[in-house]
Amino acid sequence: MGILRRLPVVAAASVLAAVACVAEADPGPASGPSSPDGGAALAGVPPGLDKLDHLIFIVQENRSFDHYFGTYPGADGIPTDPDGDFAVCIPDKWQNGACVPPYVTRSFDQNGGPHNRAASITDVNGGRMDGFIEALPYRENFCWVAREQPECVDYLGPQGQPDVMSVHTAKTIPNYWAYAERYVLQDAMFAPVDSWTLPSHLFMLSAWSAYCPDVEDPMSCRTDLDLSDPDRRWMYGDDPKYAWTDVTFLLDEFGVEWRYYIGNDTCWDTKQGCPDTGRKGFETSYNRNPLPGFTSFWNGERADDARDNVRPVDEFLEAAETGDLPNVAWLAPTGNTSEHPSGTSTVRTGQAT
Repeated sequence: MGILRRLPVVAAASVLAAVACVAEADPGPASGPSSPDGGAALAGVPPGLDKLDHLIFIVQENRSFDHYFGTYPGADGIPTDPDGDFAVCIPDKWQNGACVPPYVTRSFDQNGGPHNRAASITDVNGGRMDGFIEALPYRENFCWVAREQPECVDYLGPQGQPDVMSVHTAKTIPNYWAYAERYVLQDAMFAPVDSWTLPSHLFMLSAWSAYCPDVEDPMSCRTDLDLSDPDRRWMYGDDPKYAWTDVTFLLDEFGVEWRYYIGNDTCWDTKQGCPDTGRKGFETSYNRNPLPGFTSFWNGERADDARDNVRPVDEFLEAAETGDLPNVAWLAPTGNTSEHPSGTSTVRTGQAT
């Protein structure tokens, strides 16, 4: 048997991108769409892009392509033999190095694996893609260590595999497989950074994760793919710490309407005072809502107040129902809807929300 080519349950934000087309779009000039102010076509923009009226990014947590779609018909997923069995395996250090294959799970919840840059390097193992179980740390109460626990029947495979080797099918994630069947499934699209939640969300919004000693000077920023030092991260209640420019700044410059939707119970501007709702799982954490951490978000450089564009998710549902969606929208998950392994959410609560 060979080794796995991609990551099962690993550290990356999962993004579902939905697009809606203009009902009757002017094809525009052959060289590409017009600029937002009606001027000349934008150089380098593919023809037809002007037909997209809405871009909607639904962001979930820490699930990989193979974990969700490794067995999807026709996808470049996990190799199988002529009998349909998985034709790959990797060493399991918890079973004396036995080579164990992936397995199909019917559990809605997973322990997953560690999610940081160091773990990703171990996972990839120089391109051999066989370090997913090797990256699992010793954790006394987790099933890959203490397998005798009654609940471990849901967190281990038929050969005792840790559920970092688990694979979902349409039986457990029917909504996502339905999206793939109805729309497009991209099987060669990879995360821009192999790190944890905050750097991943920063990359999604700005194509960078960095530390800026001078929060007013973008030239002071230096790449930091871990942001392991809490003092380098913006958290709710802090002054801004990210001095470089995010994509919403450019959207404002070109008059493109956008919104960043978060959990209804989230109070991110803590300096204004936050009520204690007692519903922490229904909040969107700071590392999934990094926009207010950018200096340009607060410094008045925009024509409109950017703070007005971070809105509760109920407003997205209302806009979708009334046909009043912004051109670009992000939906950042709450704790109980993110599908983050070992968290308060499961694949059932995530896809049903």
